[in-house]
Amino acid sequence: MTREVLVIGCGSRLRSDDGIGIHVAEAVTRRRPEGVSARAVHQLVPELAEAVAAAAAVIFVDAGVPGAGRGVRVAAVWPEDPGAEGASVLGHGGSPAALLSLARALFGRAPEAYLVSAPAPSLAFGDRLSPAGVVLARRTLREVMRLIDDHQRRLPPRRPRAQPAA
Repeated sequence: MTREVLVIGCGSRLRSDDGIGIHVAEAVTRRRPEGVSARAVHQLVPELAEAVAAAAAVIFVDAGVPGAGRGVRVAAVWPEDPGAEGASVLGHGGSPAALLSLARALFGRAPEAYLVSAPAPSLAFGDRLSPAGVVLARRTLREVMRLIDDHQRRLPPRRPRAQPAA
């Protein structure tokens, strides 16, 4: 079984730029890169743990707090230590680290993971990104595609499938 890179875009379609993660996941789906799958979700929920554990790597995409910086940020994500003070129990709306922890606890594996985030210039009610949000979504998509490319370059080349005997 070949593991895929999983992109999980998180956010709200009804709060303008809070939907950056969803827009990026949908853009990845439209591009259909080989060895990549994408999901657009409103929140990180326990039901995603199995897909996370099965992935070669996971890229979480989400909008950050307005005014929390101007650029797109990329950070490695590690599973939480379940016994650490402040460790979250993944309920509705958990963190990437908590979801990785759950994947490891339930399925024995937490893959390499990253969080790509961009500030949300507008959280106004609306189902479209603001003009500044569109620019940030494009930049975020470029970072996601770069991470996918970097991950795939580190993998050994795929062997072609043997042709069935005629």
